Amino acid sequence: MPDLEFREKHSIGLRFCLLTPAKRREIVAASKLRISGKTEVDVFTLDDGEVIAVADKRLSSIPGGIDGLLITTSGGLRWQWHRRHQNFRNDFAADPLAVAKGIENAWRDRFKFRAEVAGEDGKVAPGDEGLRPPQIGALHAVGAHWSVFANELATVVMPTGTGKTETMLSAAVNYRRGPTLVMVPSKALRNQTAKKFRSLGLLRKPLGLLDDDTPNPIVAVVTKEPKSEADLSIFLGTNVTIGVMASLGASSVEPLFPKISNAVATLFVDEAHHVPSDSWSAFRAAFKAHQIVQFTATPFRLDGKLVDGRVIFSYPLAAAQRDGYFKPIRFHSIFQIEKDDADEEMAIEGIAALDADLKAGLNHLMMARCAGIPRGEKLLALYKRLAPAHNPILVHSDISQGLIDAALADLRAGRSRIVICVNMLGEGFDLPELKIAVLHDLHKSLPVLLQFTGRFTRTSASDIGDATVVANIADPQVSAKLERLYSESADWNKLLSEASSQAAREHAELVEFLRNSKPLVDEEEVEGLRISKNLLRPKFSTIVYRCSDFSPKTFQRGLSEDVQVHAAWENEKESLIYFVTRKEDRVRWSRGKKLRDRQWDLFVLFHDKDAALLHINSSDKDSMHGGLAEAVGGSRLIDKEDTFRSLGRINRLVFNNIGVRKHGRRNMSFAMYTGADVQQALTITETSGATKSNLDGRGWENGAVVAPGCSAKGRVWSKAQGTIPKWLQWCRPLGRKLIDETIDVPQILRNVLIPTELTDRFPDEHILSVEWPHETLKTTDERFFVSKKDVAQVPLAACEWHHEPAASGPDRLAFRLVSASGELNERVSLHLDADKGYLFKSDEKTLRMKCGREDRPLEEYLRDNPLLVRYVSLKELDGNLLYVQHDVTEVRIEEDRLVPWKWTGVDIKIESTWKKGVERTNSVQTHVAKDYVDNGFHVVFNDDDAGEAADLICLKEEDDHIRLALVHCKYSGAADPGERVKDVVEVASQAVRSAVWRGNFDRLHRHMMARLKINGNGSELRDRFVHGTVGRLNAIAKSAKMKPIVLEISVVQPGVSRQRVTDDQAIVLGAAAAYIKQTVDVDLRVICSD
Repeated sequence: MPDLEFREKHSIGLRFCLLTPAKRREIVAASKLRISGKTEVDVFTLDDGEVIAVADKRLSSIPGGIDGLLITTSGGLRWQWHRRHQNFRNDFAADPLAVAKGIENAWRDRFKFRAEVAGEDGKVAPGDEGLRPPQIGALHAVGAHWSVFANELATVVMPTGTGKTETMLSAAVNYRRGPTLVMVPSKALRNQTAKKFRSLGLLRKPLGLLDDDTPNPIVAVVTKEPKSEADLSIFLGTNVTIGVMASLGASSVEPLFPKISNAVATLFVDEAHHVPSDSWSAFRAAFKAHQIVQFTATPFRLDGKLVDGRVIFSYPLAAAQRDGYFKPIRFHSIFQIEKDDADEEMAIEGIAALDADLKAGLNHLMMARCAGIPRGEKLLALYKRLAPAHNPILVHSDISQGLIDAALADLRAGRSRIVICVNMLGEGFDLPELKIAVLHDLHKSLPVLLQFTGRFTRTSASDIGDATVVANIADPQVSAKLERLYSESADWNKLLSEASSQAAREHAELVEFLRNSKPLVDEEEVEGLRISKNLLRPKFSTIVYRCSDFSPKTFQRGLSEDVQVHAAWENEKESLIYFVTRKEDRVRWSRGKKLRDRQWDLFVLFHDKDAALLHINSSDKDSMHGGLAEAVGGSRLIDKEDTFRSLGRINRLVFNNIGVRKHGRRNMSFAMYTGADVQQALTITETSGATKSNLDGRGWENGAVVAPGCSAKGRVWSKAQGTIPKWLQWCRPLGRKLIDETIDVPQILRNVLIPTELTDRFPDEHILSVEWPHETLKTTDERFFVSKKDVAQVPLAACEWHHEPAASGPDRLAFRLVSASGELNERVSLHLDADKGYLFKSDEKTLRMKCGREDRPLEEYLRDNPLLVRYVSLKELDGNLLYVQHDVTEVRIEEDRLVPWKWTGVDIKIESTWKKGVERTNSVQTHVAKDYVDNGFHVVFNDDDAGEAADLICLKEEDDHIRLALVHCKYSGAADPGERVKDVVEVASQAVRSAVWRGNFDRLHRHMMARLKINGNGSELRDRFVHGTVGRLNAIAKSAKMKPIVLEISVVQPGVSRQRVTDDQAIVLGAAAAYIKQTVDVDLRVICSD
């Protein structure tokens, strides 16, 4: 017997109710019934007493004495008429609300809280089916939440494939909370969800949660945008309405949102990670007085927007794997830098896995995922060449839905075994046979990866085996949380669980902060505007007051009468309040009274109990907010010299600008000094009674670059911006500095680097190092190229600068740009210029700098981004600005930094392992590399040649950290150790330049990958890996996302004698050691002779 279903088309969709599902019935009696002289029908009496007639064509009238009439068609039997269907249609036409309410009432006490019972082997035997642990847990959580917080937004976190939809069905039937609207993000998921609600999914069979006679809901599916209130009649008389946000939540429908919310009592949101988008949030805001439950496998986004709502139940992915709801994942990795070669290698790997599974009797399919339609078409051609028997097909958003359905039908039927998919197939696409995934373009966000993996690992029939994922781990451009997933020999079962749990914890912590933030005032609506606390992102600044006792609820006493508090929240746990104010003033350019200038401001007040400090952050910079501080318990403002303590413990501090207030007998003037005038500003503050007003600069703290700012009035700031919890993390250590009396402000200023403008000559001093400017080094090596006429462009990773003292003079500095393979060996000089300050001139006028679309002469590029020149005295030259430490003393290398080695069997006059294709095993470099190998380093990488990070890059993975040793080797100028300063200048320069790699391990990894493609001058036959492999390097690089990097920098110069080190040698090495310690906080080690 076919389905007996009520169906009714509507202007914006369809309504239906499955009255009786298809099932086999027993015939107890059969007869013939003549309708007319020529027409006779079969009549059957069934086991339940129903009398059903069966005709071979549609009848013009319904015979009497029957309950239903079936018509025989080429597609099987279908109903022409049934008494139950007619009665239902009549009742629904008369009173649709009563019919829907009757169905809901019939659900009362029908639902059975039945949990599945798994055997020792983890399998559920027939008769033991029921709700899975995540389903029964979520269902109870929903009931508990609604009993206490009926109208508070709730979020249920369940990994894909653990039964979110059945949980929604169970909640709708068991709790009977009135008409329910289910919102989904895609058509595919809408159709799948509608199919589930139509028959109540698996609730009857096999789960046994409902009896067969439990009525099915009246379901409406919205397929078009409502244009008028008349279109909303589709909601009338339905138990469940299902809609896609693109149609039901479109901005053009927003005027109808209140009417839609009035038509339903409960809102379910599936795939809730879409909610923070503007359209979802606006739609959901209309349901504030409703019961809302959000269901998602991924309650976290990487776009800065937050999935809010109280997380009432979270079933971790690790538990889903433990309980057997996911098939294990086999991870097959390849490592290939060249993209085209990588595509073919991955395709071959995936096809081999597919063939092996098919040979084992598994009904598996394969997806090749990529980003971009042109790339998909290229991959389709590749797969057609490699596996024509599997009939590869391409699916993307630009082809019609009909063609997509036809392609997917071919997959389901096994006519095609490989689908190339541009991005995702979309939430709701469920094809368990898709068990092999080839990631030609990696997922760069955790939510997408979880959806992808969940889809591919759903447990299904007995001919469905374990999942396989193929990825190219040479691609480093993936987010930190995914790095471990793409490392060689990764156990995805374990690592995916860890990644999911970590992200879920981060989301829950932020949600917890917001949930603990309780409103202090009733929010005012101005022209329909409401402030979302989820989206507040203050700029990092603070004004700090002494404060022992904090009284946040009295904050309004400290605001002027013309300021209105629009919204305010208190977080008692963090001892913090934040609020938004509105102020309206008359505009200055009109005498009219109605024109007003409206100003909005954000305030955040944090009480650091341990330090007894009150931090005030405000977008209103016109005041120090003393009245506000006093109203909540603040006492003395920390200002004047104490504010400048915020600059303490910052090394190599450079001021971008200094503001100075000059005192006179009758007035006080203000002046701002920048660049070379900073020296004048500091002199004025020390000698003329003027005071520092504000300081803004950059420097190094805890091994990282910082950009602090502060003013004598008491404000401290940074260039950062973020969430309020992130601002709290910034405030706490800053406040400790402000009250630390051991920080000596005059001493800070004495150690500042002061810029002096050079006009006629450069310093007559030894140059320690020359390198690309910071602006260049911030960009990845592989994006920058230097080109020359008739020469192929050379990547930045293969280039470096050297100082040429012999070609330099008082008014010019000569440098040479060289490349590893010898294409470049060009002189570029820096000249002082009376009009422009400085100029770069190249002997070879055809040199050009390329980065992306930017392509311009090298001299022009260096004019805007001058080379960074460091002197042994630790002065720095930036164009024509010479930065000199205010109070500098000569630095010598400490004796315990000199580590003598034995050089038996080593020719200390030979530096490199390779020269002209010949390996020299008695070289300094070979000897040092062997020592690192013997000491258990997993990777020893020979980076020797122009553009090197170091001669040797050595890596060792420990249990809780990774050792990174950058080793710079230099041959001795003679057979015996001696007093030659030349022996240390170049190697010290290399050590200084290598400090840039501190905190840039991702970039160092990319640099090493790029160097694999570069043949050094005369060393084409070498393998850069002295020890270890590319795979081991990559594995360490991925581990670096979870473990801290401990940097070591060493220089090796057997030409230096520890016992006979000269003053000049000690000063050069001391300068390098001081710079490295001040910037990246690493102690330089000098390996030398005894």
